[in-house]
Amino acid sequence: MEYSRAPTFEQMEESTWASIGNLQSFWPTKPSLVNAIVDAGFNSVYECLYPAWNDIPADRVALVAQKGKRERILAADFDEGILTERVDEVPKVGPVRQGKRTLSAIKLQSVRIARLLGFR
Repeated sequence: MEYSRAPTFEQMEESTWASIGNLQSFWPTKPSLVNAIVDAGFNSVYECLYPAWNDIPADRVALVAQKGKRERILAADFDEGILTERVDEVPKVGPVRQGKRTLSAIKLQSVRIARLLGFR
């Protein structure tokens, strides 16, 4: 719901990020938006992280889509089947699990790295 009742003209003018004049709206998820862009004929979609756009809500993204001829990827052992896959709502691979590291463990690791590099 954007508004509890029909908005006045002034309310619509003040709500620049809300749906203009609509009582209801929706926000597509990033995967559904990428899938829609690909369905529209774009062959590459990138999330733009720079220049930084720091004054927007965290759940907004800037995407750049490129249309053009699909090029053959020349990487070794590349499975071309992934080019027809859809972007999943739920990632197939979970986040990297981070173990709890104490400051002393981190310090010990840095000493080892420094020795390997010849600094100690």
